[in-house]
Amino acid sequence: MKTHLLLCSATATLWIACGNHPSDPAHAAPPFSTAAVKAVLDRMNVHYHDRFRDSTTAYFAARYTKDACVMAPNMPRICGIEGITKFYWFDGNSQTTTLDIKGEEVSGTADEVTEVGAYKVIDDEGTVLDAGKFIAIYRNEGSVWKVHREIWNSDHEAAAPGGTSAESPG
Repeated sequence: MKTHLLLCSATATLWIACGNHPSDPAHAAPPFSTAAVKAVLDRMNVHYHDRFRDSTTAYFAARYTKDACVMAPNMPRICGIEGITKFYWFDGNSQTTTLDIKGEEVSGTADEVTEVGAYKVIDDEGTVLDAGKFIAIYRNEGSVWKVHREIWNSDHEAAAPGGTSAESPG
């Protein structure tokens, strides 16, 4: 009887230990996939221009890490939800702006990814005001991808001092 009880206990212990083993496919987290993350970011990019239409910090808190930074061309870094909200809201002057965002590359880990892509800024009449490229770093916070850092620059030639375009030498 003792042998039978010992054998049953050992079998039950082994069964429980194996059943909860991390290599058990039924209990393992799905493997990290940059393709899956890119699909999520592509869906987010469709609504990227919504940030110009919302003056509340709630929108940005849901989409940016609390210590996120925006690095816009020709200006100091802007960090924190409140500063980023003010930057994009721009006293309501950007409400009709639309952004066409195309993520081209995503690389990284289950905790942080980098997206590289291109953008177009379009006014309410459909005129392309700017086009360029960007890099965005996202962090995974509670299974939600949030912007941690973003930087972009225009493909258009910068204006020289005095408002004329600077020509390349030579």
